Amino acid sequence: MEYTVGQKVWFESTARYINSREMSVTRVGRKWVEIGVHKIEKGSNRLIGFDGNTIGTLHVSKEEAEAAKKLESEFSRLKGEVSTLWSTPNGVTLEKIAQVREILGLKE
Repeated sequence: MEYTVGQKVWFESTARYINSREMSVTRVGRKWVEIGVHKIEKGSNRLIGFDGNTIGTLHVSKEEAEAAKKLESEFSRLKGEVSTLWSTPNGVTLEKIAQVREILGLKE
């Protein structure tokens, strides 16, 4: 994502003590982009706190952040459901497993 000064972005907090909110890009440097008093490395969407740890992620909009959160939640749910299977479900074939591996970008 390319940033410009004044651009509005949605900050999705991963820290309990910071609220998610709309923020503005305040400075664009060669390596870093500043968002208020925090910064992100160009090419990343992780907002870095004062201690150097990630405190959240930046998104183009609140809607995009919610879609990313929903995708992560649904994938986590899928992993949980698959992990509870004790045997191969009816109708699952080697070809279908290969398709799922391809979709997920996994090695054969």
